[in-house]
Parts: sequence; structure tokens; C-alpha cells
Amino acid sequence: MLNRLRAVEWVGDWDHVLARVVSRRVLMREYLRRAALWAQEYAVESAWPFFDVTPYMDPGFRLPPATAAELEAYLSRVPGSELRETCAGAVRLADVRERNPAALPDLPDLYEPLVLFYERGGEFVRDDAGGLDLTGVSFRPGTPQGNLSTSPPMTSCSART
Repeated sequence: MLNRLRAVEWVGDWDHVLARVVSRRVLMREYLRRAALWAQEYAVESAWPFFDVTPYMDPGFRLPPATAAELEAYLSRVPGSELRETCAGAVRLADVRERNPAALPDLPDLYEPLVLFYERGGEFVRDDAGGLDLTGVSFRPGTPQGNLSTSPPMTSCSART
């Protein structure tokens, strides 16, 4: 997971990002839905939408020291606290999945849509009104409860286009 994130161009080519605006919006919506499911599972709706779920799953969880050091070095180059938080969460959750898959709830992978979003054009920002600016499209994220009622997209989030 850390290698995938290292390949992300956080501030990339506008044409590249704009050519993927529709898929990036679908991926962000799917991430918000999944984040609402995970927040509900651990009763941490107040942390939604951009959070690291691992401290709620296992407060004593720690990455291996070498991985933790690599992650910290990487995060120092990632713009924005919400981006850093979700990148850290993606790496930590991948480590939990690898070491102890039975510890995970029966929920869809929390960070996969967001990592695909990052891979297709880097960052997002919040506007002054609390909306999400995805470069080419903006929308309000809503509430965890509102996102729980959305349907998953018809296409697979595992495709890397």
C-alpha cells in the first residue's frame, strides 16, 4: 500500500485529472459510503469522513518500526492533514489485513476507493463552505447517515484505469 501511495502525484497535470473527473467523483462517493459503514461499526461517526480507523479497531496497534519510519517520512511530503490521515490509515489497515485478517469486520475495504481516487489525480480540498473540491467537480459530503443510504457503484473499484 505504501508503494502505491508513493506513486501518487499529489499536484499533477490538470488534463490528466479532468479526464478522470467522473471516476474520481464516483470513487469519492464510494469512499464516503464505506467510511460511514466503518464509522458506524466502531461508533466513531464524529471522526467521519477522513480518518484512520486502526486506533478504533485496536488502540494498541503499532506498525513494525521500519514501516512506521517509512510511513512518517512519506507523510511529510503529503499535502493536507486529511490526506495524511487517510494515507496513514490505508497503510495501517493494510498491515492489519496482512497480519491478522480475522480482526477485520465483514465490510468492504475502507480505503481502496480513496487510494484509487488519489492514483487518478492526487488531492482534494475543502472549500470555505465545507464542500469537497475534487478538481473539476465539487459537492458536499453530507452526513454519515446520509451516505449509509447510498448504493455502491455498479462498477468495481478494483479496476485501475
